[in-house]
This record gives sequence, structure tokens and C-alpha cells, in this order.
Amino acid sequence: MKNLFLLLLTTLTLTAEPRIPYALELDTSKIETIPISNDVDTLLIFPEIVESVIGKGLTTGKNARSPVVYHQGKVNPKTIILRHLDGTSEVLMTIMIEGKGFVFRLKPAPNPASVIYLNKAGEPHRKVRKIGPEEALVKKRAISEERKLELLRLAKDSSFFRERLPKMFIDYEEKTTDSTNVGAYFEAKISRVARFQKENALLFFGTIRNTTDWSLDLSGFTASLRVGERNLPVTKLRAERKIIGPKTSLRIEGLLIGDGKGTPLHLSLDNEFKLAVKPTR
Repeated sequence: MKNLFLLLLTTLTLTAEPRIPYALELDTSKIETIPISNDVDTLLIFPEIVESVIGKGLTTGKNARSPVVYHQGKVNPKTIILRHLDGTSEVLMTIMIEGKGFVFRLKPAPNPASVIYLNKAGEPHRKVRKIGPEEALVKKRAISEERKLELLRLAKDSSFFRERLPKMFIDYEEKTTDSTNVGAYFEAKISRVARFQKENALLFFGTIRNTTDWSLDLSGFTASLRVGERNLPVTKLRAERKIIGPKTSLRIEGLLIGDGKGTPLHLSLDNEFKLAVKPTR
């Protein structure tokens, strides 16, 4: 999981051209080819919960020598996220669903699949008819862990995605800023803030610097965003590494969904946002 986390975080510029979402029928007598890339994630959505993922050359992030990394959704275990690591090897992947095995050939391609709906034989492809090219990487749904990662990726590379997925940015706004907050352990700087109004999501990007003379484990800290007199808990904070050395800086990105108590955020990006990182205890 650690390698997958770092892989998703460090992808700053995407060069692949993902295909628009499409559907395939599950068939135990066929081997379907899934085009994947080391530039973008490919999301597979199955009709039932995935019981197991089998295949030589697959890893969840613990074995960096494997060509393909996969991640099964925790919030929605019907989903599998794929990404190629070496960009050359083909891998056979078997998915077990309801006691049946479905085989897929994972093949590196410059135009990888973005979203694939795996339907049971005979099911109509209604979902695919409703989805246009602008939703190639983002499917409208509740705020799951996968969706939070999508929002972060869209905002982080907004200059790339806004031209390709304009409808995903209808309610989006962003602003550069220069805000610094110095605490007992970290100096936190925010360089850009963004907002998806429909998602009730506020996002920020910047750096944190360990001001102490010893290494710190970020898992032992919690973050909040100060806006005037309000102190808002950060829903998700991501950094390049878990351990930050003394006098060392790391890039960070974060997101808030509401105010942490179920109340929507109605904050102008003209506010001053300060990030506070404090020990959990």
C-alpha cells in the first residue's frame, strides 16, 4: 500500500490519453484485454463484490518488482484500481466473483482505459449511455475514498484536466496564495487553494517543514485548517513520505469535506487559510 500511495501522490503530469468509459460482459470462456498505463489509474467496476484477485506479476504495493499494482476499494469492494509500473510487461489477472473466475490480460497501452463497467451477461449497458467523454476519469457518486483521491488529482493537475474534462470543472475555482503557519514541530505553507462547490470540498496544496532536530512520523499528527476564528479538521492529508527528517520539507496536499460536523462550507477563497499540524495526543 505504501508504494501505491507514493505512486498516486507523485504523478504530477499525465501524458497518456485515457479512453472514455465503456462496458464489457463478464464471460468465463474469454480473456478480455484491459489497456492500462503507468500514467493514469484504470478503474474496474464489477456487478458484485470481488472475492479475490489472483495473478503472477500483481502487487498491492509491497513488491516493487511486480509490473502491475492493484488496489481493491475499501468503501466499495466491487471496484479494482489498476496501474502499470514498468510499462512493458503483460500480466494475466483472474478475478473471483461468486465462485467464478474471470480472466483479464493487462496490457500496457498509450491510451489506457479510464473506467470499465463489467456487466453480467445479458445486462443492458445503461450506465455507459449516460456517461460522456467529460467524465472519463470521474464518475458522479457519493464522497467515497476513491472520489476523494479523484478530487485531489483533478485539482492538483487542474491545468491539464480542465481542457479535457470541462464539465467536471463547472463549479470549480482555485486561487494561488502564500500563507505560512509556524507551530512547535512544523512550518506549514499553503501555496494554492481550490474548491469543488457541488462536492462541498475545499482542497489545498503546499509544503510542510520539520523544524525540529529529529525525524517525525506524520502518522502521529493531525491537521486542521484555520480560517479566521474557525478551526476546521482536515478530512485527508497526504504527503510525499510518512517520515520527515529534521529540517526537511515535503510537499503536501489536503482536502476538507464540509466543516467536519456535516455542515457545508461556504468559504470564499479570498480568506486566509493557515494549516496547523499538531500531535495526535
